[in-house]
Amino acid sequence: MTNNTVAGTRTVARATFGYSKAQIRKHMLSSSKNRKILNRLGNCANYKIIFEAVGSSNCSLKIRKGDKFVFSATGLYLPDESTANPCLQAIANFVSVLYIVCERVLEGLDPDALLGVQYVQCQDIGVENGGWGKTVYKVKCIRDPHDKAALLDRKFTANMRRRSS
Repeated sequence: MTNNTVAGTRTVARATFGYSKAQIRKHMLSSSKNRKILNRLGNCANYKIIFEAVGSSNCSLKIRKGDKFVFSATGLYLPDESTANPCLQAIANFVSVLYIVCERVLEGLDPDALLGVQYVQCQDIGVENGGWGKTVYKVKCIRDPHDKAALLDRKFTANMRRRSS
């Protein structure tokens, strides 16, 4: 690992997770797996994952067909690009897809080639099955490079909202 790569890895670790220099040295740089992940984490800033509602009935949050949730490939929710009302029952089912996409990006694979995951449903099973409502989302990944430093900054979302007010 070159000095530039080590320095870049440290920067990513500190900006993303707030690790101290001692934590980076002891826990991150001592693991080849963690070094590999940190060196590739910036690639996640090149992709967004979009969950677009393709069907919705009786949704208490009024999510309708065409509404969407947008995330970076690191799993960062991008509310300024999302049109759906935040729904924990939907977002909870997005988590596994977000992990899969991040893993594919970190391995240098095409994240949009998710063979088994094309649709995700919220956790509510619908009134016809004893629930209250139901919304189904189509999953797609798009290549849309962003400022890596901003996307890695955990305060990105809050900062963007503060600037617009």
